[in-house]
Amino acid sequence: MFSYLVLPFGVPLIFIICIVSSSLLFYRRKLKHPLQLLDDAARRIARNDLDFSISTEGRNELDRLAQSFERMRAALEQNNRAMWRTMEERRQINAAFSHDLRTPMTILRGYNDFLLQYYPSGRLSEDKILTTLHTMDHHIARLERYIQSMSSIQRLEEREPAPLPVDLSVLVEHLEYSGKMLCRDRAFSLSCRDSGNFTVDSAFLSEVFENLVSNAVRYCTSSVQVSLSLQKDRLVLTVCDDGHGFSQDALSHAADAYYRAEKEARDSEHFGLGLHIARVLCEKHGGYLQAANRPGGGAQVTAFFSALHS
Repeated sequence: MFSYLVLPFGVPLIFIICIVSSSLLFYRRKLKHPLQLLDDAARRIARNDLDFSISTEGRNELDRLAQSFERMRAALEQNNRAMWRTMEERRQINAAFSHDLRTPMTILRGYNDFLLQYYPSGRLSEDKILTTLHTMDHHIARLERYIQSMSSIQRLEEREPAPLPVDLSVLVEHLEYSGKMLCRDRAFSLSCRDSGNFTVDSAFLSEVFENLVSNAVRYCTSSVQVSLSLQKDRLVLTVCDDGHGFSQDALSHAADAYYRAEKEARDSEHFGLGLHIARVLCEKHGGYLQAANRPGGGAQVTAFFSALHS
């Protein structure tokens, strides 16, 4: 009688125990580790700590969720780095801007004090007054150009490429005409062995080309050479000159905003923005800018543009 009563209740109990044991075993083997990874990752991301990675080898839903978390973490880290890089560049630009403003402001203050001190007493001749005013006007014009350059950098950050398929032969014809106009009395050549279409923002490419050629003309001795080529999914623009090439310092900083070599420090027409603008436009187009010295002498700047979908 006792064994008869145990059987109906014992079987469901054993069945329940087996289910619970299997569930616990499944949790410990399959769910516990990815859940811990996700929980730890969520806490670290909330603290803005992105210096870690999530590694899973399984193929179940939670492992795939952990892999999605890792892709999100990597994207956040990349965006975070880009944001800090942008902030650092802005800080450097503002520091350079403030530094370069001191010279014309000091000069203007000196001439202003000079006029206030000597003009009321009638000790200044008309020629001296006119000379002083012309000098002050020159430095005021420089300040206006400098402020305009800051505005152009701010607008540059807001620009985004609008790529369209472009026939390389048409592009070469346009660039060749612009290059000859920019070089004037300097020899200019442009070569392109490739043909076909490439998806690119022509305005971005043209502006980079004009900045690089203008920079080459400033330093060349007699000639500027340009080449255009296709490398897989990239369009490569190379501009060379026959000048003295980059200094070691310029190789590292030539594309920084407001960078100028020491001998250019007094050049009021050159603010050192050409290569910086070219670099930013290349990066916005999925590429980059590379500066080097040619083995035979002279500078070489190469701009890379990745193919973008319109």
